[in-house]
Order: sequence, then C-alpha cells, then structure tokens
Amino acid sequence: MIVIINLNPVESAQFFADKLCQMGIEAVASSPDKPLKQLRCATGIILTGSPLRIAPDTLGVDKGIYDLGVPILGICYGHQVIARDLGGDYGESKTKTIGTAELGVLDTGGLLNGLSKTETVYFNHNDEVKRVPCGFVVTARTKRCQVSVMENWSRKIYGVQFHPENELTINGDVVLRNFALLGNEDLEELIKKVLERPRIKSALTNKEIEKIIYVKGKVLNIITKRK
Repeated sequence: MIVIINLNPVESAQFFADKLCQMGIEAVASSPDKPLKQLRCATGIILTGSPLRIAPDTLGVDKGIYDLGVPILGICYGHQVIARDLGGDYGESKTKTIGTAELGVLDTGGLLNGLSKTETVYFNHNDEVKRVPCGFVVTARTKRCQVSVMENWSRKIYGVQFHPENELTINGDVVLRNFALLGNEDLEELIKKVLERPRIKSALTNKEIEKIIYVKGKVLNIITKRK
C-alpha cells in the first residue's frame, strides 16, 4: 500500500488517495506524524505539495523515513522537503509558476519511464530546488525550473516539482504508475505474464479490455468493455 503523507495544512490528501485507488493502486492518506514503524510495510511513500514556503523549520517528516528502504516520491513542496532534509539547496524561484509548462525529459528510465522527450506538466510553486542532494541526478527540467525532477536510483527516492496528480499534467498517471511499480518489482513481470494468457491477448487484440485492477502484485480483476 502507498502511504500519502499530507504536508498541506489546509487541504486533505484524500482526493490523491482516491485517484490512485481509481487507477487500481492501493493507497491511504496519512499525516506527517505517522510513526516510522507503521511505514515500514508501505510499498511507497508520497510527500504531497503544500502552500507553505520551504524553510529550515517548516513542516516536514521524520528524517528516519529516508532510511526505511521504502520508495519515496516528493511532489512540489514534498520535493523541496527531500532536498532540504538530504543536504540539497532550495530557494525562491526567479519567477512564480502557475500553469502548464514544457518539461524536457533527460532520462526516460526510472520514474519517467515511457515518457516522451517533451511533456506538458502542471506547476504551482514559488520555491524550487537549486542543487540536488548527493546521490541524486536531474532527470528533467524546464526553462524556468532546472531541477524539475531529481532521482536517486539506489535509494529509490524521487522528487518532482510539477504535479503528476493534476489533470493538466498530460501523462501524470504514467509517472504515478511508475512510482507504484518501484515499490513492487514483481508487479510489472506479473502483469506481463497475465497479458500473455491466450484469453487476455485475444481481448487486447479486439480492444475489449478497459482496465486491469491490481493491488499489491495481485491481479484482482480484468474489466472488459460492455458491448
């Protein structure tokens, strides 16, 4: 199960959990004070965005979260929190960005697997990461935001300045699904095997499959289109 830690003091993260569940990914919204021992069994942890301005003493998480070995994805403010906690630099953006922008993808492995070299994504931020922490690489940028995506592949810690959960990010679901797969490396192989079954291949050929529901590596249901 993916745990979404809400860093937004004025808005619930339940909508985010609901979105993932609609994608067939088991998720639950939680607060920043959730004990670390309760996060050890998570397949992934998402740190949400927030209207807060990043500073040394603003809302964050227990730094022990980064040593759990659980994949972590920081979004917008959550992205900046990761940089702050792990020794990167952050600060005010030269230009406040609200709206869509063209993202230049530098590496299409890992979190950005399956994306094109350019993608339309949604931003809403005043601050940004200026320098990534040790062990991270920049895998996407825009003209205004040089660290739009940072990844630490060995520790499975990722940060994105844009909002993949927003419908204006065209392939946001791809990013979120990639992150879900990172927490269950057997899941992708399982899906491939299921899709190789004769009945499923036939349905795919005839474009009859609408959705595959999978949770924790188990295919729970295969929904076909109504005729």
